[in-house]
This record gives sequence, C-alpha cells and structure tokens, in this order.
Amino acid sequence: FHRHSVGVQGPPSPGDAWLDGLAIGDRVSAMGLESTRSFRAREVPGPVLVCGDGTTVGLWNSLIRWLGDRARVCGVVEVPAPDVPVVQALLPGVEVVAQTEQPGESVLSWLADAGQTIQPARDLVRARYDLHRSVIYTQPYWATGKVGL
Repeated sequence: FHRHSVGVQGPPSPGDAWLDGLAIGDRVSAMGLESTRSFRAREVPGPVLVCGDGTTVGLWNSLIRWLGDRARVCGVVEVPAPDVPVVQALLPGVEVVAQTEQPGESVLSWLADAGQTIQPARDLVRARYDLHRSVIYTQPYWATGKVGL
C-alpha cells in the first residue's frame, strides 16, 4: 500500500482513512491488471513503457512478473528518496528516481530532460518515440487536491 497522507498536514486521504480502519484478520479485495477505464495489460509481446509515482509500484511489479520474458519493461517511477533502493529491486528495468515536492516533476524531468499531468508525459513520449496516440494507454489513479477520479 502507498500511504498518501504520511507527512502531509490535514485529514488523511480516502485510502489512508480506509487503511487506518483495517484490523488484523480483516478481509480485503485485491485488484487485477485491469480497471474500469478499459486499461488492460497487453498480451502482445513488445516493449512496455511505464511511468508513475509510489502508488504505481505494486501495479508495475505485477505487470513485470505477469509479462515475464514476453516483453521488455522500461520507464520511470518517482518515490520518496529513502524508498529508491527497495523499489529498484521490485522494478527491474525501470528507472527509480527520488521525488521532489512537486508531484510528477521527477518523471517529466526524466522523460524530457525538461508538471504534473499525464498529457505532457504522453506528448513527450509520442514525440520522442514517434508513437501514434492509439498505442499509448494511460490510467490516472489520483490528482493532487482531488478526492477520487
């Protein structure tokens, strides 16, 4: 689990509030490699670029394990500086960088050698790798200052 509210003033995020309410022995549901927004892991072999923050580590670890030798996974994930070594071990092939105060800044710096949204990252990847927009799949999980997406 990634706890968004650690070290942040104010009320806990919805996910942290849920975690705080759990007790040993409580049953929870787990998600697979899919979502309600039609984001699916591709079964077709080929390179896979992943980008995200600490909230995506579990998803990318599952994807890397699920794909095995069928695809090369590369990309970048930003996490708190103390977590970098642990996350590097969890995400082989993915560059793990220390996050800054501005969410997404480290990811975009890595992508562009250049904010916080998926759109600038998608535009950079499309331009750098000459990819058609239809082959880029995105899944936003949260937005700073918003509850739920």
